[in-house]
Amino acid sequence: MEQGVEVLRVINWVEYGKTVLHPIALFLLIIMVYVVLHSDKTFFIIPFIIIAALITHMQRIVLGTFDFSMIRIILIAGVLRILLRNDVNKFEWQKIDTSIIAYIIVLSLAYVLLRRTSSALVNRLGLAFEVLLTYFLLRMYVNSFQQIIVFIRAFSYVFLVIAIFMTIEQRTQYNIFSIFGGVAERTAMREGRVRAQGAFSHPIMAGTFGAAFMPLFWGLYTIGGFKNKAHAILGIISSIIITWASSSSGPVITLLSSFFGIFMWKMRNYMNTIVKMSVVAIILLDIVMDARVWHLISRIDIVGGSTGYHRYLLIDQTIRNFPEWALLGVRTTGHWGWGLNDVTNMFISQAVHGGIGSLLLFLIIIWHGFSSVGEAMKENDSNKMKYKKMFWSWGVVLFAHCVSFFGVGYFGQMIFFWYLTLGLIACLPMLNDGLSSRNEA
Repeated sequence: MEQGVEVLRVINWVEYGKTVLHPIALFLLIIMVYVVLHSDKTFFIIPFIIIAALITHMQRIVLGTFDFSMIRIILIAGVLRILLRNDVNKFEWQKIDTSIIAYIIVLSLAYVLLRRTSSALVNRLGLAFEVLLTYFLLRMYVNSFQQIIVFIRAFSYVFLVIAIFMTIEQRTQYNIFSIFGGVAERTAMREGRVRAQGAFSHPIMAGTFGAAFMPLFWGLYTIGGFKNKAHAILGIISSIIITWASSSSGPVITLLSSFFGIFMWKMRNYMNTIVKMSVVAIILLDIVMDARVWHLISRIDIVGGSTGYHRYLLIDQTIRNFPEWALLGVRTTGHWGWGLNDVTNMFISQAVHGGIGSLLLFLIIIWHGFSSVGEAMKENDSNKMKYKKMFWSWGVVLFAHCVSFFGVGYFGQMIFFWYLTLGLIACLPMLNDGLSSRNEA
């Protein structure tokens, strides 16, 4: 167990169930709701990423048994926009859309049937609400390259703000976002390193956020134009700072995987062969190694104090206990071994909370995500040809998320950013305009 993890998670969840509303958060929320309702569709995504990245997940309004975080409230504003303005785009239904819905249904049913409590039902309804609205609002509103470019440019400013505050947190061990609740005022340390987290629910979540989305700035840079390159450089530098400030091995590995994915652009025409060879290599390693191949995870320790052995045991015990979780999941994994109640693996989290059906659908969603990127890259339209590196960058983001999943199960704001990634990737094949010379300059 990582030093400080239990303390951090108690702080994150102990006050849930009651309204927590700071005046600054409320003021920012009102402004962002106004922007959602009245802005041009080009800027539709920006309020969502500002609220998710800069307000802690503790800020919320509770009405009875219904819990509305700031993210959920801004999503409701998106629904109100649809009702008031009816300005959504017609989109072509894709396989990934069906997979998302099927996944939520299976995950929710398994969770509720296993626990058979009203609180379990409310919990899954809240998750379904947040996931489906995040995903389908993006599907309905994003249909142009310009919206994607504006999104990435705005992201660079958000990354800059986070990088500045996390750097200050690193130097002072004080987290200014603690005024919103949900994060400790005095930042936790491990092996003598301050683990900055900003507004995120955990340092690993903050670092993963910075590392996983870095490829988008490379994609922006390749489009050309002074503004795009300036925003891209700003974003890449900020991503590296955020990853460094989190002092966590997982985000560092995720960042390295992002750079690796960018490098693989040169090998894009051989990806099918590379994937097949990688699978064969993993199988051969498993055969020749004394331990199972997933034991390699236990040897990963980049910044010191990492819990690679815990992550290895979690995978190993999940495989050994397959009959226990296969049908509906399992209520707790604590009896699998000491500390294994902390499910630090996104793939295993699917198995634990929804059984084999949830896990398979989760993998199918990821497969369809890569397929959407591939479909976008195969487009022969002359207006889209120059954006192939940008399309590739989204595939790298998806790959970076998948790498991070082996070391952490997403929670807090990162759930939103995961489904934001999927929603925008699903839109890529449907983008239908180029950039004007004014926007490229």
